[in-house]
Amino acid sequence: IDGFLQCSRDINKGADLITQDIAKVFRTSYASAEEVRKKYGFTYVDPMDDNEVVPVPTIDGRDSRDMAKSELLDTIQPCVNEILKEVKDFVDEIKETCYIPNCVITGGGSNLKGMESQCAKFLGFEEIRKAILQPNLLECEDCFLTPAYSTALSLALYAVKRELLGETLRDNKKNKSNVSIVSKILDTIKNLGFYGG
Repeated sequence: IDGFLQCSRDINKGADLITQDIAKVFRTSYASAEEVRKKYGFTYVDPMDDNEVVPVPTIDGRDSRDMAKSELLDTIQPCVNEILKEVKDFVDEIKETCYIPNCVITGGGSNLKGMESQCAKFLGFEEIRKAILQPNLLECEDCFLTPAYSTALSLALYAVKRELLGETLRDNKKNKSNVSIVSKILDTIKNLGFYGG
């Protein structure tokens, strides 16, 4: 709300659950299942492409079998529902004390085709979006700016900024004539009594 995160929760389930099921059901390696999930993964089958097939490598990787998209969906959908049920349980719990107008999803599973609309339907939010880091925040390969890495990189950036902020505050205490805007904000918060002062 107003540009600030109101609540956050990570769950112990993710796209790896989907990958494991693809590997098990289609009898392929984890690496091949991961590739299938990333390249062909989706949360619904468009009637227009229901007859399309997905090539799934055999366990040894020497050959591949064609699987109907509907078979892949039958494998993916229960995992997605399991993940979203856990998210919904949290959302329902937190909605009792906090207004949540929209939702940001992260992780590799958020890249599944149709995941945003699936989340909107399942969770009841009007707006669902994928977290994507802005390229101007850090220098790295573009592949790391995707939702799959957004949480980890955001936490790393947060830690770096906190460390830099801590150094700035320590420096300001040494040189009282150099008062930063951050110090003024922190002083205001302290005066509001949040820290017992």
